[in-house]
Amino acid sequence: MKRLGLVLSIVGVGILVFGVIMAVTVMAKGTEATPLAVPHTPPEGATYVGSDTCFKCHSVEHRNWSNTLHANMIQDAAKNPAAVVADFSAGEEFRKKEGDAKGFAKEDITFTLGNKYRQRYIKKTDTGYEVLPGQWNVATKAWETATAADWVQACAGCHTTGFNVKDGSWNQLSISCEACHGPGSVHADAASKLTPQSSADDVYAVRQKIVKSVDATICSSCHTRGSSPDGHPYPVGYVVGGPMEASMFVPVAATGNADDPNFWPDGTAKDHREQYLEWVGSKHGNALADLRNGGGQNFCMGCHSTDFAHQDGVFAQDKVTIDNAQFSITCVQCHSPHGEQKIDNQLRQDSYSLCISCHNGTGVSGASPIQAGSEVHHPMREMFEGVSFLGLEANPSPHFRNEANGPVCATCHMVKTAQSTESGDMPSHSWKVIVPTKNAEGQPDSCTGCHTLERSKDNTPENLAYAVESVQSDTKDRVEALKADLKDITDAHKDWDPKATDKSDEQKLAERITTLVSFVESDGSWGFHNPGFTDDILSEAESNMDDLKSALGL
Repeated sequence: MKRLGLVLSIVGVGILVFGVIMAVTVMAKGTEATPLAVPHTPPEGATYVGSDTCFKCHSVEHRNWSNTLHANMIQDAAKNPAAVVADFSAGEEFRKKEGDAKGFAKEDITFTLGNKYRQRYIKKTDTGYEVLPGQWNVATKAWETATAADWVQACAGCHTTGFNVKDGSWNQLSISCEACHGPGSVHADAASKLTPQSSADDVYAVRQKIVKSVDATICSSCHTRGSSPDGHPYPVGYVVGGPMEASMFVPVAATGNADDPNFWPDGTAKDHREQYLEWVGSKHGNALADLRNGGGQNFCMGCHSTDFAHQDGVFAQDKVTIDNAQFSITCVQCHSPHGEQKIDNQLRQDSYSLCISCHNGTGVSGASPIQAGSEVHHPMREMFEGVSFLGLEANPSPHFRNEANGPVCATCHMVKTAQSTESGDMPSHSWKVIVPTKNAEGQPDSCTGCHTLERSKDNTPENLAYAVESVQSDTKDRVEALKADLKDITDAHKDWDPKATDKSDEQKLAERITTLVSFVESDGSWGFHNPGFTDDILSEAESNMDDLKSALGL
C-alpha cells in the first residue's frame, strides 16, 4: 500500500511535470542521427479541461506556474487592472491609427499582451479582437510605434490554450498546462477512478493518458518564426507530442545575407521567437547524435540526453538508455516549465551553475580528480576557474576572479543578438562566440559589450580580435608540437602498457604530458577561457617533454 501511495504521488505530477516519454525506437551506435521521436500524443477523444482542473491534483506545480510569464502572457484587464503597466498620460500619438482623432484609452483595453520586454493591448470589437496600435517599452518606460493587428489571425495561436483556428475560440487565455501537455480530460477522468486497490499497471495507464514529453518540438510550436500554409504566424494542426510537419508550419530559414530580417549572416537570431531555430543546429541540439557517433557510453547520457536525465525511475517501461533515448539536450534541460526555482527566464539554476553542471572535467563537486595518463573531457569549469591539478598551482582567469562584474559562460556564448523591443535584448541560442570583426555591421559580439572604448581606447574591435586569435593560434601551435613529439615517442615505445603497475619513469612522464595536453585541447577554447592557466599548463608540459627527451637520449 505504501508503494502504491508513492507511485500515485509521483504520477500525480503527470499533467504538469515534463517527465520521460516512452521510448521504443532503438538506434544502433554509430548511425548519423537521433531517431525520430515516437509520438506520444493525447488520447483520442481528449478535450481541454482548464488549469483549475489540473490544480486539484497538481497544486504545487500550478502555484509555481501561475507566477511565470507563460501564465501571465494574456491578462484580463477588467479582472486585473494592475496588469496594465503603461503610462496613459503620455504617448497618445503612438496609440492611434491613421485617421483616428485620438488614441485609445486605458478603458478600451480588454486584454494585456506581454509584460517583460513590452506590453501591447487588445480590444474586443464587433468582429473579433484587435491588437491596438503602439506598444509600451517596459525597460525604457516609454511608448513606441507598433502597428495594429488582428489578434486571432496574428497572435492567438501562441497566446492561448486550446485555440481553434476555425472559429477563433480558445479554452484558456495564456500558456497553461494543456498547451504543453495536451487536452487532459481523459487523464483526469482516469485518475479520478484510481483507488488504493489500483494496481501499478492501472497507475501507469493513467500516466500514459497525458503528454509528458521533453521534446523541444513542443516549445518550437511558439518559440520559432515562420508561417502555416494558410498564412498564420503559428502552427495550424500541430498536436502536442507529435511531429511538426510542413503541412502545419514552415519555419523561416537563414539566408546568410546582410538584409535578412530574421538572422545575422552567421546564422544567429536577429529577431525574437527564434530560439528553436538556433537550437536545432547547435551542439546542444545534436548532443545525443554526436555521442552515439563517437561511441559514447551510458554514463555520458546525463549530459547528452534530456529524456535520460529527467527519467524518474518509477516504471521499468520508461527506462531510458543510450539505445532508446530520443532527445538531445532540449529546452527543459535548462528551463523549468513550471518555474519552481523562481529564477529569471525560468532557469533551473543560475546560468553559470547550469553550464558547469555538464561542462566540467572532474564532476560538479570535483569528486573525480584528474589523474596522469587519463584523457580529460570538457574541463571548461576547471580551465575557467584555474583549478589546481597534477600539482599545478591554481590560476583563475581574470574573468572568473572579477566576481562583481565578471562574465560567465552565457555572457560570451549567448550574446544578445536578437530583438524583442530593444536591439540586443534577447540572447542567442546558438551558443556561438562572436569575435569582434567577424560580426556583421550592427551585430553585437562577445567582447565589446564589456570591453568598451569608454573603458580603454585600446578596446577596438581589431585589438580585441587580435587578443583572441593570437592566444588561440599560439595555443594550437604549442599543442600540435607537443602531440607530434608524443606520437613519435609513443610509437617508438609500443611496449608501454597503460594498465601496467610497474611503469617506468619515462612512461609516467609521457602519460603526464598526455593529460596536460588533453586538458588544454578538450577545453575547446584554445586557451581563451584562461590564457594564463593555459600557458602554465603548456609550459609544464613542454618542460616535462624536455625532461622526457633527455631521459630517452633524444
